[in-house]
Amino acid sequence: MTLAELKPLMQIPLEFGAYLRPVKAADITNGYVDGLNDPSVNRFMGRSRERRQTLETVSDYVEENWRNPDHVLFGIFIDGGIRGTVRLHNIQQTEKTATVGVLIFDKNYWQKGWASRSINAVISFAKRELGITTFKAGMMAQNTASRNTFASLGFRHRIDLDDIDSQNVALEHWQLDIT
Repeated sequence: MTLAELKPLMQIPLEFGAYLRPVKAADITNGYVDGLNDPSVNRFMGRSRERRQTLETVSDYVEENWRNPDHVLFGIFIDGGIRGTVRLHNIQQTEKTATVGVLIFDKNYWQKGWASRSINAVISFAKRELGITTFKAGMMAQNTASRNTFASLGFRHRIDLDDIDSQNVALEHWQLDIT
C-alpha cells in the first residue's frame, strides 16, 4: 500500500486520549495559528517564522503535505485538540530514508514528553509500514530542547552535514539508523 493510500487510514495511538493522525484542513484552529505566531514557539522554526501565519497559510501548508506523496503532517491530538505536529517528509522508499521534525505549538504541553513519544511513534510506524531504516532531522543549533529530544531517541549529531541557512543561522543535522 502506498503512503497516499495509507494517509486516510492512519491513526497512531500514543496513550489513552492521545493519538497521531494526518492533519486535515478542518483541524486548523485559531489556537493552532496563534501558536505558530507566538515568538516563543516559532523562534526555532525555519522560514515560516519570517511571516505571520493565518488560517489561509496554515491551510495551504496542510493541503500541500496532504497532496505530497512523500510527506505526512501528523497532528498530535491530546485531550480532544491538536497540540502540535510531527512531519515525516522527504520519504525515499528506495533509499529507506525520511526526515522527521516536531513542533508542539500549545505551550501547555511543553516539557511533558509529547515530542519524544510522538517522534518515536512516527518512527515505529515508518519502519513498520514503509520500511524506513534511516531517519534524519535538522534543527537550529541553539535549539537545545530539540537537540536533547532527538538525542534521547538515539539520533546522533552528524557534524559533517552541518551548515548555515539562508538567514545565516547555524543548522545541525542528526541521524538515526535502525539496524
